[in-house]
Amino acid sequence: VVNTSVVKARRQARSEINNAIVQGVRTLVASRTAPWRGTMTELRASLERTLGKKVALPGSAAALRVVVNRILRQLRSNGVRVSFSRATDSSRTRFVELSIRK
Repeated sequence: VVNTSVVKARRQARSEINNAIVQGVRTLVASRTAPWRGTMTELRASLERTLGKKVALPGSAAALRVVVNRILRQLRSNGVRVSFSRATDSSRTRFVELSIRK
């Protein structure tokens, strides 16, 4: 038996986190002249500085990547260009690049 109030509460919490991350990313890239580029760990740290303690961000870089993948369409419809890449050296570090579409 599924408790619908629990499901609604989880959806509400997810929606709040998604919206906060979209606004945080918009604020982060709007304040820059060049695109923001870094790892998910660096993005999480930047969002923590931008959003402060008012939003509980995902606990790890991997969890943040899941959220970013989930809200890609929402980010893009809000004018944020998102691209993913990897380093070509042996580390194969994964990067995300964020910028405002002109």
